[in-house]
Amino acid sequence: MNREGYFRWRTQLYKFHADTVAGLMAEAGYDEASIERVRKAVGKKAVKINRDTQLLEDVAALVFIEHYMQALPTNIRSTVRRSGSILSSKPGRRCRRVGSSLRSPAA
Repeated sequence: MNREGYFRWRTQLYKFHADTVAGLMAEAGYDEASIERVRKAVGKKAVKINRDTQLLEDVAALVFIEHYMQALPTNIRSTVRRSGSILSSKPGRRCRRVGSSLRSPAA
């Protein structure tokens, strides 16, 4: 798969997840405004200006860093630590703090 194919796949996956959660919310009786708000956040619409979308991205990054990053090889962990700078400011600071406190497991 080339870069263009990857981006197309990823965009389709965002839409699939957004549509799936919207359907589940509709079945559960949520109002249309709430469904649309969640659809936009999960579909990663307007990441830079939609606070819900940015919050969801920040939460996903923090969960990954706190619970899964330790298992990565050292060279990849350093790359992930640097990615904390792309998060919104407050979670980004927490991400960098958590990432910098991780150490390689004792051999």
